[in-house]
Amino acid sequence: MKQIIIEGMSGAGKTPLVEQLEKDLKADGYYVIVSAPFTIANSQIAAWYSAGTEWQPKNGIFDYWGASEEHAFTAFNHIISIINNTVLWTFNVDHDLDKVVIIWDRHWMTLARGIEDSLMNSISKNVLMSVTNGHADMPLVFMDTTKEMTQSRQSWNPDIPWTTGDLIDYDMERRRELLKLAINKLVINVDQPRIDLVHYSNLIRNELLGITNER
Repeated sequence: MKQIIIEGMSGAGKTPLVEQLEKDLKADGYYVIVSAPFTIANSQIAAWYSAGTEWQPKNGIFDYWGASEEHAFTAFNHIISIINNTVLWTFNVDHDLDKVVIIWDRHWMTLARGIEDSLMNSISKNVLMSVTNGHADMPLVFMDTTKEMTQSRQSWNPDIPWTTGDLIDYDMERRRELLKLAINKLVINVDQPRIDLVHYSNLIRNELLGITNER
């Protein structure tokens, strides 16, 4: 089984790249699983809460990070559980495991960023960070971009504070620092609205996944 992580700044174009990579891997004969743990967690949290609850998160899992220590710890364990369950589920797939690929739309880097900014105590942070950084050897694509590109695609919203200029700068700085931990990585600098998705899909499959077919 192969795994590849697509990480990067908001608005960098992760979704189109994931879709192109999925298409090309299927054409290469692979069984492809695309998993977005944070999106899954958001939908599950939305189902947990109704309008009558005492506290209803507006931004799903992300609100837990800045809430109480208990909420933060629950959030991170929930996402780690989603990741682990996805991997376990692949062993039940009626397919040769050597021809199975999981594409992760965000993974350990986003977890690490949340852990850094959460209200958890230092012991809890260290425990979760050790689990998170234990995935740093997985092939990772980091889509880097400019603050202007992020803001043009993610319009500022008072309920989404990381779209403000100062917080984007800080988040970019921290993600680039975490990127140093990644062992097997490809950095894509996105400085224009469109990139050559086929070209980068080929690079990912050839250099990170060891698949030589080109489409």
